[in-house]
Amino acid sequence: MSRKVVKWPSEHQIQKAFFEWLRVKYPAVEDLTWATPNAGKRSLLVAMRMKSEGLKPGVPDVFMAWPRGQWHGMFIEFKSKNGRLTDNQEFFINTLAQYGYYTTVVYSLDEAMEQVEWYLCES
Repeated sequence: MSRKVVKWPSEHQIQKAFFEWLRVKYPAVEDLTWATPNAGKRSLLVAMRMKSEGLKPGVPDVFMAWPRGQWHGMFIEFKSKNGRLTDNQEFFINTLAQYGYYTTVVYSLDEAMEQVEWYLCES
């Protein structure tokens, strides 16, 4: 008997599907939402260049520049099923929350959609 291997979506796959959903459901919001290119393999030269341009480790993956209620905007950190926050990510998420931004960590497309729906419709 063979075992079925279940492959969970990667952070990249979740984030890509999120932007596809946001583009259809909330196009005006999607226009003011962008990703921060913190992850990924790159050469030392490119990494040094990006750092000199202000790239900081720990900044959440996505920023939605759409103020709602008491918040200035929304930051989303995407993680795969067993992903964990780094110390830098915890620092940024907690600090941004203290300064009036809604911050969330999501582990699936469904969680991301639920958080955005709540932020846009209930806050």
